[in-house]
Amino acid sequence: MKVLLNSYVGTDGFGKVSKHISTKRNNINAEGKNSKEIPSLCYRPIFKANFDANFIISQTGNLCAYSRKPMLTNYELRSIYAKLVKKTNSQSAVNFLNEYTQYMQDVELEVFDFLKKYTEGGKKNFSDILNDKKVDSINNLRLVQNKILDSAETDNIINSLDGHSRDYVEQIRENAIYRIYDGSFSRRDVLKQIENIETNKENREKLDELYCLWYKLPRSFMNFDAFVVKYSDMSHKIIAQRLISMSEKTVEHIIPTARGGEDKLSNFAPVLKLYNNDRGDMPLDIYDILNPSIGIKQNLQKYIDKISNDMMNGKSLFSTKKQYIKEFSKNVKEETSGNIILKNKKIKPKTADKTGKLTSSQKGKNRYISYHR
Repeated sequence: MKVLLNSYVGTDGFGKVSKHISTKRNNINAEGKNSKEIPSLCYRPIFKANFDANFIISQTGNLCAYSRKPMLTNYELRSIYAKLVKKTNSQSAVNFLNEYTQYMQDVELEVFDFLKKYTEGGKKNFSDILNDKKVDSINNLRLVQNKILDSAETDNIINSLDGHSRDYVEQIRENAIYRIYDGSFSRRDVLKQIENIETNKENREKLDELYCLWYKLPRSFMNFDAFVVKYSDMSHKIIAQRLISMSEKTVEHIIPTARGGEDKLSNFAPVLKLYNNDRGDMPLDIYDILNPSIGIKQNLQKYIDKISNDMMNGKSLFSTKKQYIKEFSKNVKEETSGNIILKNKKIKPKTADKTGKLTSSQKGKNRYISYHR
């Protein structure tokens, strides 16, 4: 993932992406579900921990299933936070966090490098440094926001709309530009307004193009200036924690619970908190298309390949849950309407040795594991 928003959805990319979103929307309508569920960034899933979730957390290593980036468990993060409390100035916090840069996401690394540059021997804290940068970041952010909202691409899409939809979208844009300058602009609200417009099929396809374009509006976990503006008024402690908080290992519902996904093993994957929060209940294939730099399709394949290899080598307790890969792949296929199909390896269980006794790896398959709330 790059610090700057991806440029995949450009003039040449609109047709492919908007057609995909519209097709997904139509498929859900045919099933009698609410089309307003697609795509939404505003839903933050509510997850109740259970036995299967604990199994995913404990047995899937420390790499994110979506990006293969390293993650930290909640227990590890709490330990880091407890130590960060004692790092009350920028120099001590920077020295401590230097050990955890591999867990920072791209924009966090950019912010961290900026903070290191202006520590001034520890005389300032993180909040002071970001506040000094805030005015410049506000101006930079406004330029980017205006460039997208008032671009030729936006004009072309709005002008291609018919009747009431065109007037309504123009009003949304005018209000958004006004709110940029009074400090109340919300990317999430603007996208939600575009998503909720009820209109005919032709307008809907154009609105999906507009959604794809405005999706590139800066957000704090992908843009340096948006990060500075959001966190400059927060405490040194919160900023320090935020630099690594998105690396938390969370349990992701492949099919979101908002659309009928179950709290069961076959619907779970270990994913960075960053992607879990950002995706919300957006269909996985749409999220993949809008964020191509993550590499979700390829990395999900690597995720199940790793589990398969560990099972064949007798190194994983997934050997006691052999249906996981098959059922997980089925859920991915269902959630993405067949746009992401994972190839499953044939897993051959190890046989007993010549003496007729089980090998140590086979015995390991029958071990029990303790779980903690």
